[in-house]
Amino acid sequence: MKHKIKKQIKMYQVICKGCGNKFETKDKRRINGCCSLSCVRAYEHRVGIRIRPENYHGIKGMHQGNQTSFKKGRKAPIEELRKMLKQRNKSCLEKKFEEICNKNNLPYKFVGNGDFFIENKCPDFININGEKIAIEVYYSRYKKTIKDKNIDEWKKEREETFTNYGWKILFFDETEVEENMIKQKLSEAGVD
Repeated sequence: MKHKIKKQIKMYQVICKGCGNKFETKDKRRINGCCSLSCVRAYEHRVGIRIRPENYHGIKGMHQGNQTSFKKGRKAPIEELRKMLKQRNKSCLEKKFEEICNKNNLPYKFVGNGDFFIENKCPDFININGEKIAIEVYYSRYKKTIKDKNIDEWKKEREETFTNYGWKILFFDETEVEENMIKQKLSEAGVD
């Protein structure tokens, strides 16, 4: 009669980077890791870095598949935003605004493709004559629920961010992107 020989699995004693508690693991790759998903998140928050999904070896609750780096409430680094914005085309409204600026020799350049940032905010147009003026062009129906905010909250947040750096920001919705309306709004703001 044959006796079954139990293979002894080597267990590693590890101190979690997130909570500081000891835990055992048989996965050698987790020696410098965390004991759970919540500890991974706590460690990321404390240190200010993001652990890549491919380094989540054997952590409960973590999936190795395609994961987006954007999680709810997380601000994307400017490099990621720039890559995303470079891939997008101008909207019809932005094209129309740019045509009006070119036709009337208004000193505004399109930078909505990630060419210019203030904090993590990228305006659609900026003044190229040295004045600190940014312009946002938007469709009101798309901005009704941006990250659970209404249009007024979105405008207020952007305005606060830009004014902290000495910039003036003007907003144009789809009803205001007309030649005479743009000229009128710019002259009212003293920006002509």
